[in-house]
Amino acid sequence: MVVHLSCLAQEAVLAAMVLEQTSICGYLMQERIRSENMRKLLIIITTVFIGLNTGALAGASAFRCGTRLVSAGDFKSRVLAECGEPTHIDVWHEERVYDYYAPYYYNDDFERERHRYRTPVLVKELVTIERWIYNLGNHKLIRYLTFENGRLVLIKTGEHGY
Repeated sequence: MVVHLSCLAQEAVLAAMVLEQTSICGYLMQERIRSENMRKLLIIITTVFIGLNTGALAGASAFRCGTRLVSAGDFKSRVLAECGEPTHIDVWHEERVYDYYAPYYYNDDFERERHRYRTPVLVKELVTIERWIYNLGNHKLIRYLTFENGRLVLIKTGEHGY
């Protein structure tokens, strides 16, 4: 009888171990499924966020004047022809300094090593900046167009017009 109880006890212990392993495996599987679902959700949220921001940036780089569209890179004359006279124009000049490494062509490796750590040439450039303001009325937003040396470089949207 004692042997019979010990066999039952052994079977109970084995059953408990199998049950414990199954519950651990089940728990690990559930955690893996949760982490995969979270990863998928994170990818979807990131994709939507990037898509929304890209759309906002693309919309900010162009300005619709009636049925015409002007965008960064256009000349002042084209913007004036498409949109007409702005409400207000601000003009100022800036002096910008750039580091410029002039191209140098080497005859041999010795010359290349000698000019490896050369200092740049400083180039000064006078930039004419114009900010055109288009007030499109009470029901539309004010547009600020910034030109550098006659080229449209920035379009910003302001508050409601007046």
